Formats: sequence, C-alpha cells, structure tokens
Amino acid sequence: MTLPAPTRALIVEDDPVVGRSIARRLLREGYTVSLAQSCRAARASGRGFQVAVLDLDLPDGNGADLADELLRLGAVHHLVFYTGSLDAAERQRAQRFGAVIDKAREVEEVVAALEPFPTAPPISHMAPAPRPRSSGSGARLNRVRPEDEAVGESIASKSSRR
Repeated sequence: MTLPAPTRALIVEDDPVVGRSIARRLLREGYTVSLAQSCRAARASGRGFQVAVLDLDLPDGNGADLADELLRLGAVHHLVFYTGSLDAAERQRAQRFGAVIDKAREVEEVVAALEPFPTAPPISHMAPAPRPRSSGSGARLNRVRPEDEAVGESIASKSSRR
C-alpha cells in the first residue's frame, strides 16, 4: 500500500521559536513544511502549498497583504493566521482570507483550523501522531534562506508577466 503524498505547508513567522513550534507539530502530522521568516522569503519559497500559517506582523510587510498575494498567485489554497497582533482592523481584514488564531492559544488550534482542508492528512485530536508512518513518510522541513530569495523573485516576476 502506498502512503498518500504529504500535504505541503508554508509557515511564515518571524519569531524562530514560534515558527519551529508550528513546524514540529505539522511535521508530526506528516506535512512537508517550508519555514520562512519574512514576506520576501515566503515569496521565494515558490508555489504548490496546500496550506499556509501566517503571522500578521512580519518584518518586511503585512501577513494579510502576503495572503492576498499568495492566493492570487495560486501559491497556496488554504490560510490560517497565528498572530499576536492587537490591530483589530488588520485582524478583521485577515479573516477574509482565513481563520485568525491568537498566539495566546495553543498550536493545536492552528492544526485544527487546517483540518477542513480537503487534501490535508487526517488529524487526530487525541494524540500528536496517531497515524502509523514508515521511515519514508515524506514529511520534511525546508528552510527558505535569504540566498533563495533572488530565485523566488525571478519566479514571481516571470509569473506576473504571463
């Protein structure tokens, strides 16, 4: 029996501790995770993500603006915001794109908000990693580094010319 291909997830979080925490949790569920710490790095990560977890306050832009861009480009299909932003207008704007979860809440709520996505792997509320996995489950973490950003920008500029 062949295991289904893992769901690709993009995490855009400038706080490395929070980003790693979300990434670890999604990796345990079998997601393939790309972790970016800025809007620029998120753009460099490419396309083909089924889900994304975004912060609203990023060092080089706003998560809601990034969400709008990623959705328009077809880079991601389903978004969840995990944020500590106190800006009520930005939080309300972000709700047009996906669920908004406060960082005071547990990461489990982020995972639960991803669950309705139709191609996401099954997620259990009972245990962190309920599904049996072979050593080759396909789950992995990709970090988007600043040197990768130039490649992503050239891809984005080519796609915007179409």
